[in-house]
Amino acid sequence: MTEQRTERINKYLAQAGICSRRQADVLIEQGKVLINGQVAKNGMQVSPGDKVELVGGKQQKAKKEIKGSAEKIVLAFYKPVGVTCTEKDKFADKKVLDYVKTKTRVTYAGRLDKESEGLMILTNDGNLIQRMMRGCEAHEKEYVVKVNKELTAEFIKDMGGG
Repeated sequence: MTEQRTERINKYLAQAGICSRRQADVLIEQGKVLINGQVAKNGMQVSPGDKVELVGGKQQKAKKEIKGSAEKIVLAFYKPVGVTCTEKDKFADKKVLDYVKTKTRVTYAGRLDKESEGLMILTNDGNLIQRMMRGCEAHEKEYVVKVNKELTAEFIKDMGGG
């Protein structure tokens, strides 16, 4: 007998490439997510074979069926100076996702300041992002820093501490 795997509805929506888990929580709270025709509640579990729909439109009648996890995408992107690490910011001239166009929603692991440049990983795999970003994983990070003042022992200590 095979065991059916269930997952929380917000994770299901995120892995389908619809939105982030936090954004999914908002859609669920707004009553815009249905599981088997019933309005979903935060924390509900989705089983294989369940019908998940997203309700939208002005009359709340248009429905879009959500079909499980999207194919995993992992991209390497070299972020140039002047590009902001954000998905939505009306004041940002250039955003990371302006440079990367995919059919499936991707997000990035970590952030770089607007005035920084460097390699970033973009993916739709939330588990991969969690494994990369959790402090308990103790991933080493390396930075090259240019400074415009004298390097003192105190300055180096402060920079080493973040």
